[in-house]
Amino acid sequence: MRPARFALVAACLVVSFAAPVRAATVLASAPAQAASPSTQTMRCAAINAGTKPVTVLVESLDYGGNVIQATTGNYAPAHGDEMTSAAGGVWCRFTVTKGSAKGLRAAALYDDGNVDTLSVPAR
Repeated sequence: MRPARFALVAACLVVSFAAPVRAATVLASAPAQAASPSTQTMRCAAINAGTKPVTVLVESLDYGGNVIQATTGNYAPAHGDEMTSAAGGVWCRFTVTKGSAKGLRAAALYDDGNVDTLSVPAR
């Protein structure tokens, strides 16, 4: 009985000291049709306002949740980028795959070719 009990205690200790597995943090904008009231372009924009680098998967999706376009960005502190969506994208999803999402700021931006007409923050 003692060897079995010792093995169980040892296994519990190994599991308790193992590094926790972190789930990726996902931010998403609310959907907004890029063709209303006139033809517009949607862009998915992200900036790292934190103090450490982050890696972010940026995706534009349609109303059915299908990925229209995707790219991965590595953002140093105070840096960011944007991706212009292909036709059919109505919302943006930002998945932090490395680093902390604490300092990530992201939004779906819409423009009519001359000026930004709408900004939908990702949460």
